[in-house]
Amino acid sequence: MKQEAIRHLFVYGSLRRQARTAMARVLGARAVFEGMASVPGRLYDLGAYPGVTPAAGPDEILRGDLYRLPPSDEVLEVLDDGSVRRAWIYWYQRPPPQHGRIISGDTLDPGA
Repeated sequence: MKQEAIRHLFVYGSLRRQARTAMARVLGARAVFEGMASVPGRLYDLGAYPGVTPAAGPDEILRGDLYRLPPSDEVLEVLDDGSVRRAWIYWYQRPPPQHGRIISGDTLDPGA
């Protein structure tokens, strides 16, 4: 059985629309912004960029933007009445930092 291609990308840092970075503009020009989204996760301020690890509890929510990537031969099926989609996310692969956690889960509004 052929694995279905993931056609969505969830971004939470420098690739978000409001970040106004060069790479955010590239993503915005080549993919379709579908709206704000959230996933369970812990957000950390790593200095030059944020890092995310899976949530340790149900109240840890990461906020970001969801983009539909350019078309391919396969389309992701929409799960659970269209509100849940499979998407790529960049998980931080090192041990979680001892400090720098962004409790709000939003790099654009870290004090919320």
